[in-house]
Amino acid sequence: MDTEKIYMCKPKFLNEEYPGQNLRSVTPGSWPWSLALEKRFFWPNGKRLQVTFLGSTAYVKEKIRQYAQVWEKYANIDFRFVETGPAEIRIAFKDDGSWSYVGTENERIPAEKPTMNFGWFDRNTREEEFSRTTIHEFGHALGCIHEHQSPAAEIKWDEDRLLKYFKPWDKETIERNIISKYAQGAVVNTPFDMRSIMLYFFPAYITTNNVGTPLNSVLSDQDKAFINRIYPFQNRAKGSFSSFSTLENRPWYPPMFLNSKQIEFDPTYLQTPKIAVGLNLLDINTQLFAAGAAWAIFQETTNDYTTNTFSTLERGQLPAGQNIVSERIDFSPQFSDRPKVMIWLSGIDIGNNDNFQVKAYATQPNKKGFTINISTDNGATFHRGVASWIAYSQDNKGVIGGSDDTSYRPPYPAQEKNARKITFPSGTFDRESKVIITINQFNFDSARNLRLI
Repeated sequence: MDTEKIYMCKPKFLNEEYPGQNLRSVTPGSWPWSLALEKRFFWPNGKRLQVTFLGSTAYVKEKIRQYAQVWEKYANIDFRFVETGPAEIRIAFKDDGSWSYVGTENERIPAEKPTMNFGWFDRNTREEEFSRTTIHEFGHALGCIHEHQSPAAEIKWDEDRLLKYFKPWDKETIERNIISKYAQGAVVNTPFDMRSIMLYFFPAYITTNNVGTPLNSVLSDQDKAFINRIYPFQNRAKGSFSSFSTLENRPWYPPMFLNSKQIEFDPTYLQTPKIAVGLNLLDINTQLFAAGAAWAIFQETTNDYTTNTFSTLERGQLPAGQNIVSERIDFSPQFSDRPKVMIWLSGIDIGNNDNFQVKAYATQPNKKGFTINISTDNGATFHRGVASWIAYSQDNKGVIGGSDDTSYRPPYPAQEKNARKITFPSGTFDRESKVIITINQFNFDSARNLRLI
């Protein structure tokens, strides 16, 4: 490393009383430091942060996007890179080092000014430098502080050598940005982590015990675990999605009549949440060999999603020969415009000698409600059908829903395997998405076992 170039991310807060919290550098370079976060500057969990570039080349922009989104694998935060419009994070490329404001402090910066800067990125920048600096600065944007200023920091400084190493900074600047630590109550922190991306490189000779710090360029295991604890993916407002298969608990054979698993909420909900459950695996004749289900959970107070479950038994015992049940569902509260409605089949009961043909679907949706329908084959003995439904605003960015079937091929002859690619509309997602698939219709000959995966 070139010791003549002191690449530092110099802390600078809007309120200069606070030591080293605004994390704004004025010299080229930014090195990684353990993970600690200043409590006041956390974003709401699940926050979608708009990010825009104030210049630079397509190559550099793509590198920044690539490494910024590393955080999204471990934190429930969505960096949305936009070309125009308002943005919480505005990235400049001035010859002013690399720096970033911390967490929600970004919202206090005038809209015409940058909130982050990369001062030396170009086509000749090494991949390691793109990784180290970008992940580090976006760590600050999430609220992370430098680890050497964490209450848990264990670096034993040789102050005389420290002053010489960080020239031309004066003693006050070095005291504020290097030596000072946060009070224990001001931050949420882990034990000191020598591998953290938020830890700078310090050579051994500027410490009294000759123990320096490494030049880190990727998130450490402790970084990943800690940021996930601060921004967990089980976001109560946006919804939690998961799935279960009986094959996780028992072998495929012998079949069992009753299959269940207790799901524990951690942390617990303050109120009973809304839950939608849909089948995504069935292997059955008159006995259940295997089954699977996916579910969505929403806190009771959310208005982003409305969900409930409908059973044909709400109409009482179905008369012989009836093969379709329809019910009007009213939204409360109503949507401002027609929402998207997804239907998940969660239970069926039809005669043993009848074809396995069931369909659950929505009709006549509007902002006030929709009609849910559950139908089976003409002539089948239809005892009961159960379906969960989820309605959400079409303006709910980052969420897309739909349904598909085998209508792309003739119904006969039957095929064991059916597949085709689903392509999301351009610009819907800028990172790997989570896909939940459930069953809403099927048609099987009763002469064969129903096996649907």
